[in-house]
Amino acid sequence: ALGGLSRLLAPYGGRDARGREDQASHAMLDNEIKEQRVMGTLLPAIFLAVAAFLLHVVLSRLVATQREQIAALKALGYANAAIAAHYLKLVSVIVVVGLALGVALGNWLGTMLTGLYAEFFFFPVFEHRIAPWLILVGAGVTGTTALLGTLSAIGATVRLAPAEAMRP
Repeated sequence: ALGGLSRLLAPYGGRDARGREDQASHAMLDNEIKEQRVMGTLLPAIFLAVAAFLLHVVLSRLVATQREQIAALKALGYANAAIAAHYLKLVSVIVVVGLALGVALGNWLGTMLTGLYAEFFFFPVFEHRIAPWLILVGAGVTGTTALLGTLSAIGATVRLAPAEAMRP
């Protein structure tokens, strides 16, 4: 097919018809899409790991400063689950605010980058859309990461006996 096209275009100055994979513009666009795919997978994983680490550090310090109060609550009969639920509620507020900001800023940035790509690569129609399932998956992964970071921070203190936890 390419040979026939080359012969057909030869009288008009066409030298050689090439397939899409041999065109520089396709290679450039294909490489850009591959880069975005890698960055779209790698960066969120890094951010989630850093967020889980920060939650662990902050909550570990918070739990350490409230260790005596936790021990007193345990001595009064509060269950480990009730104490852990208190900290999980605190973290859930942080997660919901972070999700709202992340979705809003991600949508804005996606719209800006889509416009930039449409202008740079001369796409006639190039729209930015967020799939609802993607937000749900992001919320699930973020919630799970926050849950693991929180439980790892409060687990050791909650498991202590009340008398042991009251020691300075």
